[in-house]
Amino acid sequence: MQINHTITPCLWFDDQAEAAAQFYTSIFRNSKIC
Repeated sequence: MQINHTITPCLWFDDQAEAAAQFYTSIFRNSKIC
């Protein structure tokens, strides 16, 4: 039986938010920015 987990983080950046978003979406499979 396969269990799917969903992670919904809320991250706040005052600086370099785009770089952080690119990093986090690169390390988590099937991730996206909504």
